Amino acid sequence: MSSIEKVEKITSETFLSMVNEPEHYQGIKIDDEYEFSLVTNDGIAMPTDQAAVNAGHAQMIATAFIAALNKMSELEATIVIDTPLGRLDEIHSSNMIKYYPNFKPQVIILYQPKELGSNISQDALHEISGYIHSEWEIEQDARNEHISYVKRVTR
Repeated sequence: MSSIEKVEKITSETFLSMVNEPEHYQGIKIDDEYEFSLVTNDGIAMPTDQAAVNAGHAQMIATAFIAALNKMSELEATIVIDTPLGRLDEIHSSNMIKYYPNFKPQVIILYQPKELGSNISQDALHEISGYIHSEWEIEQDARNEHISYVKRVTR
């Protein structure tokens, strides 16, 4: 199996673990130019730009691809994810949160508080709480809008 086939396989498996209706898809196809297609359950591969992929699906495909590259890498690297859940519904958000412990050795998630506001997301966070080392929050100084502080969140 070639490297691109391995990346494609891991990307597909990861995407299917995150999407809310995996039975509708076979996975993700990646061609030699690293262009992505979404493969439906009937085997039709549609390029993502033609498959009416919404922003949430695009986010999950990108995360699945990063996960595949991370698993294929010979080096252990920290993954930094910025605002990962803003475009996702509650089910997809929960599935993404539950996947994060699979990133090794470390994942840093920069999120907006509203991204984690739903009960489903809170349940998913509780489920992975054993993997969370620490949480930090940025607060703006009340007297000077040009100053911010980073403080550790205790729960």
